[in-house]
Amino acid sequence: MRCRLRLGTGAGSAVASSYSPELKSGQAVSPYAGHLLTEREIVETFGLNEIGMIKSIVPENWEQALHDFYSLYEKLHYECIRDLIAALRAKGFILALITGKGERSCRITLNEFGMEHDFDEILTGSESENVKASH
Repeated sequence: MRCRLRLGTGAGSAVASSYSPELKSGQAVSPYAGHLLTEREIVETFGLNEIGMIKSIVPENWEQALHDFYSLYEKLHYECIRDLIAALRAKGFILALITGKGERSCRITLNEFGMEHDFDEILTGSESENVKASH
């Protein structure tokens, strides 16, 4: 597992970013697309939640692709993010989570880390609009 963290403190904000190679490469969806997804194909779906992302790549069999995505997603979690959130909370930051992930995948992550109550506000993604761009 690879982890990348970025912390920006401009204007009192903190930003954390993480990914795993398996999810970044579209491993769960590529078999349904009939080819290994390119980074460009994946990036073009950013801003939508996982349902919207998968529907845009695999419109015909998106339900099964989504099921496979959730199965893989449940296996991949990022301990470094948990540590970062705990450190920010300890320093008194007010924490909001704005994610392109859908409500279910967000809940999976928060439950896995025991972080259901670590954020002051949570805004999850939409399958039809880019939530991050508007906040």
